[in-house]
Amino acid sequence: MPRPRIILLYADTGGGHRATAQAVDMAIHQLYGDAYQTEAVNAIHALPYPYDQAEKVYPVAISQSRLGYAFFWNATNNRGSTAASRFFIETAGYNRTHHFLKQHPADLYVSCHPMLNQAIPEALHQISPGTPVVGIVSDLCTVHALAWSPKVTHYTVPTEVARQAALQNGILPNRITVTGQPVLPNFAARVHEGRTKRVQMGYAPGRSVVLVMGGGDGMGHLVETVQALAQSDLPIQIVAVCGRNEQARATIHAMPSHTPIRALGFCDNIPELMGSADVLVTKAGPGSICEGFIAGLPLILYDAVPGQEEGNITWVTQSGAGYWCPTPVQVVEQVSQWLTHPDQMRQNSRSALAQARPDAALNIARVIADTFAQRTSQLPISEDRFDWRDLLEKM
Repeated sequence: MPRPRIILLYADTGGGHRATAQAVDMAIHQLYGDAYQTEAVNAIHALPYPYDQAEKVYPVAISQSRLGYAFFWNATNNRGSTAASRFFIETAGYNRTHHFLKQHPADLYVSCHPMLNQAIPEALHQISPGTPVVGIVSDLCTVHALAWSPKVTHYTVPTEVARQAALQNGILPNRITVTGQPVLPNFAARVHEGRTKRVQMGYAPGRSVVLVMGGGDGMGHLVETVQALAQSDLPIQIVAVCGRNEQARATIHAMPSHTPIRALGFCDNIPELMGSADVLVTKAGPGSICEGFIAGLPLILYDAVPGQEEGNITWVTQSGAGYWCPTPVQVVEQVSQWLTHPDQMRQNSRSALAQARPDAALNIARVIADTFAQRTSQLPISEDRFDWRDLLEKM
């Protein structure tokens, strides 16, 4: 009997959707071995124009038209606009979506992107009725209405705040599970490995390591923030992760400074880098924040995408895990404050660790398995399987 096939769908509008798919893919195999065939697929071309241009438009809008993006995000963040978008995506994208699904047949689909939540379920209903779609929401607090569709079989959300957003958008309570934000299931172990290899990583002794990140696309005031830290005369060394922003990487690499600086591109060793760091300075992306929590790093948020990341600022500051410092000067002042008052930095670190959900991807994998099993009663379920009904009874 062929193994059931699960396809995880994402689009590269920012780095978080692909990372979510990869984390859950790894978690499925960690829990269930070879019981499932899995594949992560970029499904942007399953969408009609102009939605299929999102990968090109999104980074430009974020870097060059913040006010325009904020206006669009807020103007469309309602159930009426979402219903209209769903109708357009389903009708205008009929041929594309059907063609994509026939090219990528599966027994269950996992949607890691809000636009795909609108496109995939109706097409599946016509092609393969009863095939489940699990939607993974990766926004911590401020979730756009486009994430929600009554046609998605089951949703996983990272926080109770996101669960409330789902309820407000008409999703039934028994179709929502709070799991935490998915990160690689071995992330915590790799963080520990990074701590043990700090000396081998060649850091200068006697200087605190400040890790500066701008998301997968190196967005925000990354260069200006690194420059301010480098010119601050603080006893630090800087690791700047620029993602796909090669221009930022080149600028930082050529930056004159007596402060040690490493300018990196897109990295696959973020857990080790976080494990070797003392402070995390990052854009307010949900993935970086939750990874910082697992690493127990005190956080400085220096930039946020309008609308979708604004709630993350409140989440971090109210939890005591870090601070909102939207200018390079404020970033330098907060790092200086921590170096002068290490007890305060340790308290922020403890608060960050208290928010950590390192098993979130495993929780999501259990939800996926249970969702499929409830439809087919054919697949093996782990002995310690996660049951969303048990969680709802505790809420």
